[in-house]
Amino acid sequence: MQQSHVDLDDPRRIEFAYVRRIADVVDACGAPGEPVRVVHVGGGALTLPRYVAATRPRSAQVVLEPV
Repeated sequence: MQQSHVDLDDPRRIEFAYVRRIADVVDACGAPGEPVRVVHVGGGALTLPRYVAATRPRSAQVVLEPV
């Protein structure tokens, strides 16, 4: 079962509804386009880190990938 998707041409395009909801939370944090600090638990094909990089340049991000 697919759980994530990355559009390399447009990382702002989110395919899965559950990921879109998380992106909506990121969008609601602070002023649009302003950098944020994010810790991602699980990379999920880096869908959300790429989204944050595209929508909020200069954001500090850490991705933790549990083993």
